[in-house]
Amino acid sequence: MKTTSLLPLLTVATSVLAAPTALEPRQAHQINVSAATAWNAGAANQYPIHSSCNASEAAQIRQGLAEAIILADHAKQHVLRWGRKSQLYRKYFSEQPTGEVIGNYDRIVSADKGEVLFRCDNPDGNCDLPGKKSHVVFPNGQR
Repeated sequence: MKTTSLLPLLTVATSVLAAPTALEPRQAHQINVSAATAWNAGAANQYPIHSSCNASEAAQIRQGLAEAIILADHAKQHVLRWGRKSQLYRKYFSEQPTGEVIGNYDRIVSADKGEVLFRCDNPDGNCDLPGKKSHVVFPNGQR
């Protein structure tokens, strides 16, 4: 019984399949990076801190925000991994759909942060209310 190698045939077939054709020019596969990322032009990737905060206050706020972002990302990853099977998830969110919870955590981590402003001067006096230590204002009535 005579055996023959298919290697030369496979080499020729691979060369023919890999060759560019007039229908698929190489330029068509290139991506314009600036056009692909234009959707986030002007977005703030850090929460702004008002000038009413002194250097120490601003540093404390930045440190707290950095920790909050790490915790929110970890919580999001936990929900993505375990979903409603997680005892922690059921404790805090009961039977809530996971998509809403994941989305809210992702807003803390990834959303445009320019809509939130951290201040230290209590401009509306709400921090003076009994039991209040902070005040949150949501833009456009969002909660």
